[in-house]
Amino acid sequence: MWLNFAALLSTALARFRFFGHLRSLVISPYARCRFLCATHISLITSPPLSLADSVEGILADSLRNAASNPSGEPALCAFVWYDLPNRDCHAKASGGEICCRRLPDGSCDFMAQANGCAEGLKEYMHEYVDPFVEVLARYSGTVPVVLVMEPDSLPNLVTNQADPRCGAATKEAYTQGLSYAIQRIADAAPHVSMYLDAGANTRAYKVSH
Repeated sequence: MWLNFAALLSTALARFRFFGHLRSLVISPYARCRFLCATHISLITSPPLSLADSVEGILADSLRNAASNPSGEPALCAFVWYDLPNRDCHAKASGGEICCRRLPDGSCDFMAQANGCAEGLKEYMHEYVDPFVEVLARYSGTVPVVLVMEPDSLPNLVTNQADPRCGAATKEAYTQGLSYAIQRIADAAPHVSMYLDAGANTRAYKVSH
């Protein structure tokens, strides 16, 4: 998905007078933006130079079409990093593909909280995080990237404490999975900016690395 990033950001900043002086600094380099919510493992990779809507395809497309950007630089690529085990244990509105434990029908057994989330974390780390980081590392320093890290995960640990479906295994999945992901990104792709949703007030906090 292409976004008119300049127009969207200008509209947002116009609401806050004290941000006005930042417009030219922030908007000019990235007048266009590519966006993808990477909710499944299958959205990470694609054949080289593919225009498919995958992380790899979008990064390749941004680099290849840099000349068409008003700044002459690759377009900013923004991805929502979103596939923790037992994702959305409470409402299931955005339930994910990775589970700590599975029911016979393949869906997540959210009530199985006693034995941790070793299998779910293994799948998340090695089938989602590691391939995602490998793709980001290949474009390190050439394409600007922003990641929104697992929105609603840490806030849900607080707001859903009373829900047995969000118990010990889910907490292990969220805290260990997110820590692993952030560290891997910081080590392998230091050019990437990460924003961590750390509260229900929807503020974004930049993760230093």
